[in-house]
Amino acid sequence: MRRHRTTPSGWTLAMVLCALGALLVAPGLTVGAPASRSASSPPIQATIQGPSVLGISAKATFYFTAHGGPAEASNGSTTGNLSYHASLIGGNTSSGLVAPPQGVFVNNTANVTVQAPNITGNFELEVEVTSFAYSNKSDNASQNFTAAFTVVLPYSVNAVLQNPNNFTVSHVEVEVQLDGTVVGNVSVPSMAPQADFDLHYNYSTLSLTPGWHTFTLEIMGPPGLLLFSTGSPTESISFYVTPPPVDYTPYYLGGAGVAVAAIFISTLILGPRRGRRKKST
Repeated sequence: MRRHRTTPSGWTLAMVLCALGALLVAPGLTVGAPASRSASSPPIQATIQGPSVLGISAKATFYFTAHGGPAEASNGSTTGNLSYHASLIGGNTSSGLVAPPQGVFVNNTANVTVQAPNITGNFELEVEVTSFAYSNKSDNASQNFTAAFTVVLPYSVNAVLQNPNNFTVSHVEVEVQLDGTVVGNVSVPSMAPQADFDLHYNYSTLSLTPGWHTFTLEIMGPPGLLLFSTGSPTESISFYVTPPPVDYTPYYLGGAGVAVAAIFISTLILGPRRGRRKKST
């Protein structure tokens, strides 16, 4: 008996191709690689805390917290590690610095020291947080977070401290007040007998109201240990903030509007000047 070779019909071939196509486009499936477990991990969340205003070239500490991603199981247990890479963005940041620029989170926290650029302007601290699993470091996820800050020209306070004693004085703090409100302090290093210390403090703010303001420096601790060069344990420094220049543009526009209105009204009242008739002879 003669055997006939059977070939799939057109309908059968179409069904096979459709099945293969469905496998290729199935959501969450990657052909040739295992499915990533990042999809089942909680999202990466992070916070950045630090000052919103910095003086030119001033240094400040920014604190991070982060969790989530493949380093954290759905039940909240730790299954990996979190790391960061931090940098400054915005304008010319070549004179700025972030230290250390990269590192790992310990107990979901980390911190860096930021040195502001030596120019004024608006900048951002950008932190890329990467989360990976111990079991498979290729199973990782990253996300960027930013914190904005403004660099300004600070108000500078200077004074001279003196140690009138015949012994060394250590661990002294000087409290800085602005208009009666404490805004900071300065730690004074050990001062040898009869020695002087040049105290500097920079106060950074976006603006101060026009008028007179006063910085008051007060030596904290037992009285008489240290004195300012004026012979007092306190020193006040007053300064004047000049108001911004007045914008006269609205007044110019207003004056021009009044002039136009006056011309228009006078035209309505008086009307156009008529030529004088010549007397007939």
